[in-house]
Amino acid sequence: MIRPGRKGRRSGQAVFRAIMRAGLGLMLLIALTYIPADMSRVRAETVPLPEDPSAYTQKKSNYIPEYEYCMHRLFSQLPELGNEPVFVTVPGFSGDMEEVNAFARYVYQNYDYTGRLLLSYLPSNVQGQYILQVRLDNPGEIYRMQEAVESELIRFSRTLDGMAERDKVIAINGWIAANAVYDTTLEKSSCYSNIMEGTSTCNGYARAFLALCSYSGIICENVRGYTDGKLHMWNRVKLGDGWEYVDVTWNSMAGSDRWLLVLEARMRMDHVW
Repeated sequence: MIRPGRKGRRSGQAVFRAIMRAGLGLMLLIALTYIPADMSRVRAETVPLPEDPSAYTQKKSNYIPEYEYCMHRLFSQLPELGNEPVFVTVPGFSGDMEEVNAFARYVYQNYDYTGRLLLSYLPSNVQGQYILQVRLDNPGEIYRMQEAVESELIRFSRTLDGMAERDKVIAINGWIAANAVYDTTLEKSSCYSNIMEGTSTCNGYARAFLALCSYSGIICENVRGYTDGKLHMWNRVKLGDGWEYVDVTWNSMAGSDRWLLVLEARMRMDHVW
């Protein structure tokens, strides 16, 4: 993992200041496969779930058991599929178009840390029902990437055990902000690139933040919107009975905690959604 020192931090701050002085806002990339976040639960028809969730996930929040189990079963096949492109049917999934959209939204926002899964749907043998396929350009490599970043996410989340929820959020923001710099090439947008390569666009920052919250038991969502008319992504967390907002991308680039645990009214001063 790349861990930028002071030079990397100064570089990020310089980019941030230059962009803000020019009045251009941030040129932030949202992946073309992005589907607006909506964690509302819809019907899920899958095979029966194991009684113990730890059999298929280490997440403590922000996950839908049926979807998580389907993807766990799919990923367990990947080591045997080699390194050539392949289409794999999502095991146990069958649903209508609402369910297809909900599942795809979940995979892109909550499960795929590599940014390399491409989902498509096909009619099933039941009228109005569909199955899902995932295109994998290199199953073995994708499996290793997913395993590596998940191990690092779990490792760090365990250092937060016993902390209050607010302190966990502060620690997560600080760790991500310190260990990544903004990708000015706009080519890296995954959780993997943020955590393992130390650079990403806002997409990678926000997804890394959501993933760490999920392994740490913090209720969290990605928020998609605009800053100065440009697409941007940040997060909100639920602490107690209310929501507070975090823009870890801007905190990282500015070298400050200005956008850490702020209320909606303050966030809307420079974020639009």
